[in-house]
Amino acid sequence: MAQIRHDDEISLMDFIDTLLKRKRFIILTTLVFIVLATLLIFLMPRKWEVTSVILPSKFLLQLEGGELKQVVFIDSKHVAGLINEATYNSLITAELNLDPRKFPRIKAESLPDTNLVRITIKEKNVELAKKILNRLHGHLKNDLDKKAEIEIKNTDSLMKSKEIEKNKLEEENKILRGKLEEENKILRGKLAEVEKRRSEIENEMAAVRKRVENLEADQGTYLKKENKAEAESLGMLLYSNVIQESLKYHDNLKELVNRKKLEEDDINIKIGENLQLANIKMGENLQLIKQKANEIANLTEKKGRIDFTQVMKEPLASLDPVSPSKSFILGMGCLLGFLFSALVAFFLEYVEKNKKKAAA
Repeated sequence: MAQIRHDDEISLMDFIDTLLKRKRFIILTTLVFIVLATLLIFLMPRKWEVTSVILPSKFLLQLEGGELKQVVFIDSKHVAGLINEATYNSLITAELNLDPRKFPRIKAESLPDTNLVRITIKEKNVELAKKILNRLHGHLKNDLDKKAEIEIKNTDSLMKSKEIEKNKLEEENKILRGKLEEENKILRGKLAEVEKRRSEIENEMAAVRKRVENLEADQGTYLKKENKAEAESLGMLLYSNVIQESLKYHDNLKELVNRKKLEEDDINIKIGENLQLANIKMGENLQLIKQKANEIANLTEKKGRIDFTQVMKEPLASLDPVSPSKSFILGMGCLLGFLFSALVAFFLEYVEKNKKKAAA
């Protein structure tokens, strides 16, 4: 192990000695590469980076706490993937009448922790790059907005069905109200007839009672007489019979009045039952109507929270060219020049040593 370590030190020193010995050659060669790199920078066409940012179609989802969360219909990473896979390049090439071989590369990336997609093109013709991006925005908007349009149509359809259900319930309540009024109108008519008949019977009862009272008064007068002829006795008997018949008739009328009161009670109960049943049914319908109205309001609000694809940043070119990269090319020229010259220096040193060995 010590021997290996000693050899390494010797090799490293030889390496450094060789570089120091041929430093002029290495420096000159490196300078030549730097000059060539500088010439390459001036010869290469300058390119600017044109950038735009889009936000795919989305909707705002209301969370339990009332907060709104932004949710896209198509994930921004998927959108960036479609762009990077050159999905729309052929369409744009045909629309702008461009040479497919010279079509610039379009790069896209999903910005972290957002739903935004950044799109970039490196191109020497800035106006052409802007046209390409604008065309791309149009195609993206058409494709990405389809799901938003479908969601809006579904929401409209659902709202329409809810509105139809609500209208049916309102119409049902209207029919129930009309039916209730019609039935109660008939029942009130019957009630009025029964009340009228009861009043007539009660009036007749009063007349019978008055007649009985008069008969009883006449009978009392005759009973006070001391000498009663046979004819008068017979009259008294007739009086008694008439009174008895009148009282019996009065009782019959009274029973009839009671029946009429029962009929009135039955009719009033029926009116109350009709009203109660109608109120229950109409109340249930009103609850459903309110529920449908709330559902329609929620759907309207949901529809209002749907947004189509937006261009958050119009195509904008960088202030300075991004290509060629001066620092990168100069750095690579310097590195390549040093490596090339160092290899040549080692090769020359190797040849020189071999010549010395051969001469010895």
